[in-house]
Amino acid sequence: MTMLVRLKEVSLAFGHQKILVDANLTIDSQERVCLIGRNGAGKSSTLKLVTGEIEPDKGEIFLAPLIRTAMLEQSLKKASELRVRDVVADGMRNQLVRIQSYQQLTEKNEPSKAILLEMEKLERMIEAGGGWSVDTQVDAILSQLDLPPTQKLNTLSGGWQRRVALAQTFVSKPDLVLLDEPTNNLDINTIEWLEREIARFPGAALFVTHDRGFMERLATRIIEIDRGSMRSWPGSYRKFLHEKEKT
Repeated sequence: MTMLVRLKEVSLAFGHQKILVDANLTIDSQERVCLIGRNGAGKSSTLKLVTGEIEPDKGEIFLAPLIRTAMLEQSLKKASELRVRDVVADGMRNQLVRIQSYQQLTEKNEPSKAILLEMEKLERMIEAGGGWSVDTQVDAILSQLDLPPTQKLNTLSGGWQRRVALAQTFVSKPDLVLLDEPTNNLDINTIEWLEREIARFPGAALFVTHDRGFMERLATRIIEIDRGSMRSWPGSYRKFLHEKEKT
């Protein structure tokens, strides 16, 4: 397995409230890591540290080179008048930038060695992200989640908007997906789809959930956040509860 993320002696506080104190965390490819802890313990903040949305007060955060991440936040973004297809396609914006950059480099006359190396890197990233046909990827996930492509987002219920957010998160085939309460507002069919996607996902998942069934079926490791520290418990949630009883 390849290390994708590492938090080394990370500390974070909001005012006088200490969230993390010299916390350490490593996530490898193919892991399904669930963060647990009381409300306010720092679960959502840990996700935001990994995405770079917030910076630690102390410590280091390492991400594997060229890693592609995607985040499903707990709160839905304000519904807009954008069509569902356009919202989902926005999850491919980085892929489109890579494709455009590659095409611009191909127009160079007598490209240098540095340009050829950059083209090779871009080509690897484009292939890893699903290839050159962005429209095909978007259409495929719209079909999988039975989403209405031309309907405006603000006309959908909260559950269907959540489906759209899931499609936007997974359409880019990220190396690491971060999920904050992913089953909120989802119907059983969509939860089952999500579980299948995560189970066969070749990358890694870091998630926060209060859905114990979801946690038990998917987690390969539990990270408990307690009073600023992180403790790793390998195995399922059931195994975590069993080991916790013995301490």
